[in-house]
Amino acid sequence: MIPELTSEVTGFTLDARRSWLVMNLESSGRVIKHQLDILLNRKPEWLLPGALRPADDHDQLILDICGQTSLVSVLSTEILTPGQKQQVFQALIDTLLEAGDWLLDPSLFVLDARYVFINRRSDEDYSLRLAYWPVSQSDPSYNFVLSITRLMEMLDYPAEQIEQLDQLEGQPPEQVLLSVSRFCQNHQDPDTFSPLRNQNSGDRQSDVKTRCLNKVASGLSQIRQKVTVFIEQLFTDPDDPDIDDEDSCTQIIAADPDSFRMALLSEGKPGTPDENTGVRAYILVDDFLIGRDEKSCDLVLASPGIGRQHARICRRGGSFFIGDLGSPNGTRVDGRRINKDADVLLGDNCQIQFADQIFFFTAD
Repeated sequence: MIPELTSEVTGFTLDARRSWLVMNLESSGRVIKHQLDILLNRKPEWLLPGALRPADDHDQLILDICGQTSLVSVLSTEILTPGQKQQVFQALIDTLLEAGDWLLDPSLFVLDARYVFINRRSDEDYSLRLAYWPVSQSDPSYNFVLSITRLMEMLDYPAEQIEQLDQLEGQPPEQVLLSVSRFCQNHQDPDTFSPLRNQNSGDRQSDVKTRCLNKVASGLSQIRQKVTVFIEQLFTDPDDPDIDDEDSCTQIIAADPDSFRMALLSEGKPGTPDENTGVRAYILVDDFLIGRDEKSCDLVLASPGIGRQHARICRRGGSFFIGDLGSPNGTRVDGRRINKDADVLLGDNCQIQFADQIFFFTAD
């Protein structure tokens, strides 16, 4: 049984039947709309399924935990070997690192063993379901490293190993996760111990590698923050009275907007009740391929009328252009078929048709 937590502490509660986690959105900070879209529509397998539920004068975000087995329950009812516990922890770190690829903030996951749900595929293969709340909250008491170390304590990592994580205090969550991932790889054998960092001052190669990885992690954290700002703009209604112009995050990237400009392809028409339905694909790269080929295409469409590499959208000088790559069924922009290899400028809110599939194009 999962213990009840108060909303004052966590911002969410259990419903009476203990089958849902519930958060009142009006009192839980500003909703991060593109992350809510990922939770409700994209649904990665490692996230608890979510839904919106109207309640009186506000919406509730609910996460389904029916039939899920918590890590606390597994540890209290099963005897896991040290190696199996390490596998569980490594699966958790890998999942949080993958979440970064989806532009989800690791610090918004509920890293509490009562709300980490586990499914054992085999003795050495575990999949996880995690609770994620896409709302921006400012909690100065929250400590990401402490959440990680508490899980390590529950999984019986030696105290001297856990203490090595103290040096990660104050670092971005992405950098913490990369460091902890390397830590796990260095501690596969529970009967051995080596510190998180190489303490041999003469091992210059290892020291250089560590500094380089830390710089990469720090850079990825900054990029994620800037990309998140732009994606959120795609979901923001400029007439929303809750938006404070004086507190706009766009000032962060104002010096070089073209470097981070992005766009969205969606089957649902923007500005309508259907805008969040169907396939949605963010264009985050300079060359964005559309087609059937899973290995080479950024947006994979399985329709038999789509070519293996059907079309390409390019970003140049802050503008977006589309070109057909010789597909048999062609590509149309606002109803007009474009010539093969002829780049056509895409206007905001235009309609693009790949064979028999129609998408709407929106740029930030």
